[in-house]
Amino acid sequence: MRNRKGLILKTADEMLSWKSRALLFLKARSTGTTICGVIFNEGVVLGADTRATGGSIVCDLNCEKIHYIADNIYCCGAGTAADTEFTTRMVESKMQLLKLRTGREGRVISALRMLKQYLFRYQGYISAALVLGGVDVTGPALYTVYPHAPQISFLMYHGIGISCCNVCL
Repeated sequence: MRNRKGLILKTADEMLSWKSRALLFLKARSTGTTICGVIFNEGVVLGADTRATGGSIVCDLNCEKIHYIADNIYCCGAGTAADTEFTTRMVESKMQLLKLRTGREGRVISALRMLKQYLFRYQGYISAALVLGGVDVTGPALYTVYPHAPQISFLMYHGIGISCCNVCL
């Protein structure tokens, strides 16, 4: 029986049958990658799951999604595993060349600029959504870079992914 206020169930049997039907629709299904980062007083914490999926099929249970960029910079990647791996390795090599040329540790903003320019060049055809974090002379920094690259944000926390939900701290 329905009224204007919602669904009214009169008997316990009706309630149990409704509950069992509702549970069919409410079963949790976790798909996709979740990556996140948080800034604290003296540094940055990055986190990622370890599953690689292809649709609803788990392809790899131990996929590394936190990538080394420099001694003071790391990056979490979501998207196509090959794209994120290649993109972060390319930026890692550019950061090493920058360190050899200048004799100093690279800044987080330098890695961000390299990522942003590379992803913008391909206009979203490289499927790599990234959370870049690190500590340099300016302090801790955390940025999000999307595959189409125009949206870059600096916040105290970031989260990307299909199964991710941002929580206000």
